[in-house]
Amino acid sequence: MKCKGGAIDVFVSKAAGDSVGQRAAAAAAQLNRYYIDANVNNSNPCARTALAYLDQYLQNAPPAPYVLEPFTLNEILITCKKIKRKKSKDNNDMSTEIIDCFPPVVISLFLLRQATYVLNTKSILEPIGCSAVPQGSVMGNNLFLILVNDITTACPYPEYVMFADDTCIIVNADNFDNLKLKLAHVMHQMAEWFTANGMLLNVDKTNIIHFQLKKTHNPINIKVNDITVPQVDTTRYLGYMIDAGLTWAAHVDHMFDKLSSACYALSRLAPTLSANNLRKAYFGYFHSVLIQGIDLWATSATWERLFKLQKRALRIIDRKPLDHPAKEIFKNHKILTLPSIYILTACDYIRENLHNYQTLNRTSRRQPLLIAPNRRLAKARAALSVAGASIYNHVPLNIKEAKSNAAFSKKLKA
Repeated sequence: MKCKGGAIDVFVSKAAGDSVGQRAAAAAAQLNRYYIDANVNNSNPCARTALAYLDQYLQNAPPAPYVLEPFTLNEILITCKKIKRKKSKDNNDMSTEIIDCFPPVVISLFLLRQATYVLNTKSILEPIGCSAVPQGSVMGNNLFLILVNDITTACPYPEYVMFADDTCIIVNADNFDNLKLKLAHVMHQMAEWFTANGMLLNVDKTNIIHFQLKKTHNPINIKVNDITVPQVDTTRYLGYMIDAGLTWAAHVDHMFDKLSSACYALSRLAPTLSANNLRKAYFGYFHSVLIQGIDLWATSATWERLFKLQKRALRIIDRKPLDHPAKEIFKNHKILTLPSIYILTACDYIRENLHNYQTLNRTSRRQPLLIAPNRRLAKARAALSVAGASIYNHVPLNIKEAKSNAAFSKKLKA
C-alpha cells in the first residue's frame, strides 16, 4: 500500500517537541510503539492498521486526506531494484535483506544476478537463474526444505527419518535376499526422484549399513547409475556414531576423544580459575557432552571408560591428585555420577510416559509396580523404555507422589 496525503505530517505536527526534528522523533517513537504492540499481539503490521493507530492520537485534528491504493507487481519490482546493496554501483545488486521479504514467486521475477569476491577482486555479475537464490539469503534454507518436503513420496516401502538436510531411510525385510531386492528398488526410486527435482544423488556421500545381531559381513552391492553405493559398518548420523550391531562402542570411542579434550581444557584452566568458575567450566565443556544421548549408549559394554574420564575431570576441578577417591568430590560439588545421570534420565522418561505402562497392584502396604513390556532380545530389554520401568519401581513412594514432573526430578536428585 502507498499513502497519499498529509496523515504523517499532521501526526508529526501534533507530536511533542519544540522543533521539527524533536516532533519527528516523538512521532517515530509512537510508530515504534505501534510495531511493538503489533508483535506482542501477534498481529501483522500494515498500512491500514498503522493509520488507524495514528488516528487515535489525532482525534482533534481534521481528517487526513489519504487514499490507499494497491501496488502493482511491476511497481514492486522497480522499487526493490532501486534499493541497492551498500557501496554497489550495479542497479541489480540488491540487498539480501530486501530479498528475504518476498516469496519465491516474486523473487524469480527479479532476474537477480550475483558476483563473487576473491581477494577483493569482484567477478562479473551473472544471472543466478529462476531456480536459485543469492548466497547469504536466509530464504535458501526454507526453499530447500520445501524442495525435499515430498521426498517421502518417492517410495512407499521404507521409513523416513528427516532432520533438516539429513535424511535416513530404513528398509526392513524377512531375509537377506528380500532385503537386497527392496533396497535396490528403493535406491532406484530415490535416484529418479532426485532427477525429477533437478538434483543428483551423490553416491559418494550415501552409505548403506546392514543392521544385524550376528557379526557377519554380507555384501549388498547396490548400484546407482552404475556406481556402487558404499556399505559401511559404522556411520555418523546427527552426531551419533551408529554401528551395525548397535553396540554403541564406536560412539563411546568418539565421546572418549571429545571428553579427553575437555579434560585437557579443564587442566589448563585449573591454575587460573576459582573453584566456582571451574565447576561452571566442567558443566560447559564436559557435562554437556557426557549427557548427550545417554539413554542410548549408557548400556554399552564400554561405558565405564567415560565414567573414569568423569572422575578425572572431577579431580581436576577439585585440584586433587589422579589417585584421590572421587566419591567425596562428587558430593562436595553436588554433581551426579554417570550411573546416577542414567538413572535420573530413565526415571524422568518413565514418569513422563506413565500412561503407556500397566501396573501390578499388590497388597495395600506395598506400592504398585510397573509392568515392563516383554521383549525377546536382550538388546531390546536393555532399552530405556523397558529397563526404565524396573528402575522406576525402586523409587521411594514419597518421591513418586510429587505433583509435577519437575518436582519429581528435583526430589530424585536430592
